Amino acid sequence: MKVENNLGKQIVIGGILILPFIVLYVISLVFLKDYYLFDWTASHGYLFIWLLVFLFVFLKKYLMAAAISFGNIIGIIIGQFLGDFIRSENVKTVTESMTGEEKYRLQHHYGFEIWLISIFIVIIFVLFLQYLIRRNQK
Repeated sequence: MKVENNLGKQIVIGGILILPFIVLYVISLVFLKDYYLFDWTASHGYLFIWLLVFLFVFLKKYLMAAAISFGNIIGIIIGQFLGDFIRSENVKTVTESMTGEEKYRLQHHYGFEIWLISIFIVIIFVLFLQYLIRRNQK
């Protein structure tokens, strides 16, 4: 009986933590498909990062699963708009005398990299918080 109850709890928590991925996916396809990072992440299944949420829920590491879910949202928002800003500033520096490679590099959108780094930063932050909490409990 306890195993079934525990499994039910994991399913509910997993469903709640996967919900932001689903909502963001629908919003990205319906309303934000003209934005690079929203479209790219939705069409590439968020690189299946959502599977990590299920893995951590299965391992009963709920805080880590929540960190990935939260980091995904924050990362996509920051990545899209900071990536747009960086790209627009870089494009302003393009000149006729530049090589094709230089022009291409300056037109790169860094949203993808910012998205992944944001998720990583949130995970590191949560690990640090867990460390502090455990240290203070002793």
